[in-house]
Amino acid sequence: MSPRNMAEVFLDTNVAVDLVTMRQPFYNEAVFIERLAQAGSINMIVSEGSIVTMIYIAFHKYKLPNAEDRLVSFLESCRVTSSTYSLILAALRSTFRDKEDAYQYQTALKCHADYFVTRDKKDFKSVIPYHLPVITPPQLEYMLF
Repeated sequence: MSPRNMAEVFLDTNVAVDLVTMRQPFYNEAVFIERLAQAGSINMIVSEGSIVTMIYIAFHKYKLPNAEDRLVSFLESCRVTSSTYSLILAALRSTFRDKEDAYQYQTALKCHADYFVTRDKKDFKSVIPYHLPVITPPQLEYMLF
């Protein structure tokens, strides 16, 4: 946990997209994360790779009429972490089948997150849980409350 005893919660791209697009039914399971971050109760973290994906999806796939406002609001409630050359190489050389998942997980490790939150836990079976627990939004809600 961070020095202020706030959980450092890293969001996988799918959960971040759920929040920005209000994608149902997933939004209802994850909205508490954004609300806790806005209230200053947790530190919500996303990768810059996720932000680029979210911009594309919000403007081009979903064509959200309020895309800019939703993205700005989301960005104001989280910390965006950047990647490095060595992090990208580590992801590419990992045993993950999905290298984008590897990138997200390596990024979360780099920023010392307490939890990695995703809807697709099955894609992270090869991780060592004590390094960084991979959980779903409902599991995070249970752990925090």
